[in-house]
Amino acid sequence: QAILGRAAPSAAGRVEPLGLMVGSAAAAAFGGAAPSLRNYTASLSSLGSRKAWRQALILFRGMRHPAPDAFCYTALSSACEKGSQWAMALSVFDEMVARGFAPSVVSFSTAISSAGKGAQWQLALGFLGQIADASLKADTVSVNAAISACGSGREWALSVALLSMLLSEGPTPSVVSFAATISACEKGSEWALA
Repeated sequence: QAILGRAAPSAAGRVEPLGLMVGSAAAAAFGGAAPSLRNYTASLSSLGSRKAWRQALILFRGMRHPAPDAFCYTALSSACEKGSQWAMALSVFDEMVARGFAPSVVSFSTAISSAGKGAQWQLALGFLGQIADASLKADTVSVNAAISACGSGREWALSVALLSMLLSEGPTPSVVSFAATISACEKGSEWALA
């Protein structure tokens, strides 16, 4: 069953139904005009930056015309990831793929970060590998997310290997690349490497 059709668990563990923003409510939210995909994507991204994943899900579920596109799915997945709903973020990613949308590097980066937040470093590395399989090129953000995911799983050696890959093959590592690798070494009690 698609995650987008489910109710969301509350902080207390109860399942609460999610409301719908449809028709005139959506038009009112966008100044009376019918919202475009760009409006929806911007709104979903804005809600994500505020960690308002529930509101993002409500808005997404209310989309009818136009129907969500890959950008909307990615924005919703990111909102869930930023709201510490890593499993839901991965479900949204899976739903996007199941509906035939090709993930972008940004979509994969969000999935990698979500997997890392769930201590699923193997899954994060799998998503990193899928970037190349999709004929895309991993960027520093996606590799940094994988470095952090490996660190969360206490797989410091993999974090170091990913940093080494950045240094030898690119893309150019950032300060975050080094900080995430140092953090991974610290978590793995590899103080000399840190």
